[in-house]
Amino acid sequence: MHLGSRSTSFLVILATVIVPMAVLGAVLVGPAIAAPPSPPPDLDHFRCYSNTGHPASLTAFLEDQFDQRLEKVEEVVVVWPIGFCNPVAKTIPSPGGGPGQTTDILDPTAHLTMYEIRETTRQRDVTWKVTVDNQFGRQTIFATKPVLLGVPTQKVSVEGEPTGLGLPVDLNHFKCYQAKGAPLNVAVTLEDQFETADLLVVEPVLFCNPVKKTARGTETPIEDPDAHLTCYNLKLATQIGFSTQINIVTNNQFNHIPEAPEPFTVVTDERVLCVPSNKADFLGMPGSFTTP
Repeated sequence: MHLGSRSTSFLVILATVIVPMAVLGAVLVGPAIAAPPSPPPDLDHFRCYSNTGHPASLTAFLEDQFDQRLEKVEEVVVVWPIGFCNPVAKTIPSPGGGPGQTTDILDPTAHLTMYEIRETTRQRDVTWKVTVDNQFGRQTIFATKPVLLGVPTQKVSVEGEPTGLGLPVDLNHFKCYQAKGAPLNVAVTLEDQFETADLLVVEPVLFCNPVKKTARGTETPIEDPDAHLTCYNLKLATQIGFSTQINIVTNNQFNHIPEAPEPFTVVTDERVLCVPSNKADFLGMPGSFTTP
């Protein structure tokens, strides 16, 4: 493993996440029926790190709830893997200095590889005003361009040591959109297989819908239509730290040789925390909204 200064290059695809927001009046698609806050879905939290590996270099057809509202199936090109996500235990410290509130890992096999996607069938720009409920409360998220596809992944080995973990079962694929919203500024402690760190959860940068994927002639259905992810930027609580390069071997549906594990290099930088979320309400508009 290589130790160095803490990486400052955030996931490249998220560098343009802040988009101009203007008020538009014409409604493209109506809102879903508003619902009272409900408990988060039965899904792990994920800490996503930067990673490098071989590009998938394939075409996929994606259909999520936004696509259904637009009555389309989106064709995308799946290119570089740019994020690797571990299931993570999250602790929010107690204001009184007690043990805090911990959300444990539910499924240690549940991992996601985040691949950059490039649209080939986009017909018009849409901004989605989404009301989400999660452990951080109810928030309004503005989702725009789809940029990543989260693919369930087996973590076969870490630095040559077998993990003993199988393929994830009943884990959705996720279509992730650039997102913007009010920052949370919540202190958390995150513990996964790579590290334990005290971090600050700040602004949302991705909103991820469960998605049906068809690629290489195989259709992968949505396992849980209620399971969504809201992903937030992370900052070190102390602003002092070191990055570590970790060599892992993975297995997923995008392997170049089916079922032949492929190597990735992961950088343990801050990146994002993806939080299980319910989508309580959503409204699509051409162009964009004014953000809070």
